[in-house]
Amino acid sequence: MTMMRTEIETRRKRYAMQRLSLAMKRLIQVDSADERIMATRWVVAWGRAVGERRFEPMWHESVTQALAASARSQNAASRAQ
Repeated sequence: MTMMRTEIETRRKRYAMQRLSLAMKRLIQVDSADERIMATRWVVAWGRAVGERRFEPMWHESVTQALAASARSQNAASRAQ
């Protein structure tokens, strides 16, 4: 039974690491602030699944920067009108 549980956990972790890799590739390739926020959330979620807690600070920093950029662009657009 222990062997079976270990195999299942190994498969789950391997799957989560594959998804984390895909999420990180997507994050690198995004163009808009909204896409960056969503991609960062997926990186954090899959990072947690594989036990990587170091992605959490990165998420907060990225979201803060994206929200600030979005607010600046909205302010600029409203001033232009």
